[in-house]
Formats: sequence, C-alpha cells, structure tokens
Amino acid sequence: MVQIGLLQMNFTMKFGLKYYFKPTPKKVRLIGDSLAAASLFVSGMTLMEGYKEIAIFIAVSGWVGKFLSNMFADADAKTETQDTKQSSL
Repeated sequence: MVQIGLLQMNFTMKFGLKYYFKPTPKKVRLIGDSLAAASLFVSGMTLMEGYKEIAIFIAVSGWVGKFLSNMFADADAKTETQDTKQSSL
C-alpha cells in the first residue's frame, strides 16, 4: 500500500483486456472519470477558440484514458464461480 498525502492506493490490481468487464476499483474509476471530464471541458474550450485539431486530440486522449481505466480489476476481489451461481438459485 502506498500513501501519498491523503491519497492511499492499493497496488494489488490486475490490468488487461480480459478485465474490461470486471468491476473497476473505486479510486481508479474516480481518477479515470475525473480525467475524462476534464479533457472534455478543455476540449470544448479549445474548440470554441478555433483550434479544432488540438480539441480532437484532447477529446480522443480523454476517451483512451477512460477506456484504459476500465481495464483495471481488483486482484483481491473474489470471482463468482458457476457453483456459487447455482447455489444462489
């Protein structure tokens, strides 16, 4: 566990395309959503100033960052197996 000021992060996470549909850790989701919102705001302001190419680059980079943040999964999270699904029915 790493603590930087008030921010504590647990680096026992998995990363990969196969984890895209797994639950994303809350802190990673918060950071990804914040950066995506900020990039859309900056992209909109840049577009209004007439810099279309820069605005597109910023918007695409925010989208890619949000996409990458969805590929994180908690390494400690228990995965639901077929047996537990059947026992809950």
